[in-house]
Amino acid sequence: MMNFDVLQLIDSAFPIGSFAHSGGLEAVCTLTDTGFRGPRGDTTIRDGPEFEKFEQWTLCILENAGCLQVPFVRDAIGANGNIEEIAQLDRKLHVLMSNHVGKRASLQQGKSLAALVRTTFSRHPQAECFQALSDAVADGRLAGHFPVVFGFVCSVFQLDAESAAGIFLFGVLRALIGSAVRLGLFGPIKAQETQNNLQCRLPDLIERSLVITEPHICHPVLEIAQSAHDKMFAKLFTLSESDSCPCTLSC
Repeated sequence: MMNFDVLQLIDSAFPIGSFAHSGGLEAVCTLTDTGFRGPRGDTTIRDGPEFEKFEQWTLCILENAGCLQVPFVRDAIGANGNIEEIAQLDRKLHVLMSNHVGKRASLQQGKSLAALVRTTFSRHPQAECFQALSDAVADGRLAGHFPVVFGFVCSVFQLDAESAAGIFLFGVLRALIGSAVRLGLFGPIKAQETQNNLQCRLPDLIERSLVITEPHICHPVLEIAQSAHDKMFAKLFTLSESDSCPCTLSC
């Protein structure tokens, strides 16, 4: 039977900030020698070496998400709604995320998701689980990192770890492609072609991510670039620590 609640959760219109979350792509474009520049210095990517380099960087960002964040999605599902276990996972991820920009975005998205599922799915048979999650974030028992909160929500929807990991990484990829369009790297038609080409790499990444016992970052140069995002003179994706809008995340 089709689970329409899950479809709503992964809809790009669900306002948790993923539409505006560049995943470090803007910092990579600006601060590294990516080759994302045309012959006259414009940002539009042409087919050939420029586009191949974009795909390589995008896959690296996905790899980082798979190696660090997917294990927490998996373990949050395994917690079966136990808030104390969820809190332990949340604290561990908070320590492991050394990049303050990525950490800030994760917290904003996670808190937004916790609040949204409480109100959106108030008539769900397990609505009390969403209320308990929201209360734990509100009273400070949970910092509210997005992968942990997402895994908790998926467990309430009775998704297995493989399905949840697939949805999570698909969301990361979709956000990256959307960010590339907003940054002017290519248009919406090319974006759909690119997403379709790249999402065929997700099954292998999912399989590898689900067996990771020690979450880690496998491409540290991305973390270095992303951590410098706040210092960029001009940027499209901005969020200060005092901002509360979940739809403008800096990352």
